Amino acid sequence: MARALSHHAGSTYQIPKLDKILIQLRNIKIRQEFKQGASVQNLVRRYKLARQMVNLIVTSESDGAPILVGDAHKQMELKL
Repeated sequence: MARALSHHAGSTYQIPKLDKILIQLRNIKIRQEFKQGASVQNLVRRYKLARQMVNLIVTSESDGAPILVGDAHKQMELKL
């Protein structure tokens, strides 16, 4: 991996923070459960989220890509 990264010396690469990846995975799971018939109220209770947040997650999907809810712009930047 170090050799592969050495070809990009001087450039930067943004590494998503773990909590943001976990939020994305949670949101994917919520959307899947909703598509399989889970009610919004059931998802609110299961994931301990506000109804508005669950509604945002299940209705916000851009070309099948998972969305980030919250501080999506916060990532770690690694100088190569």
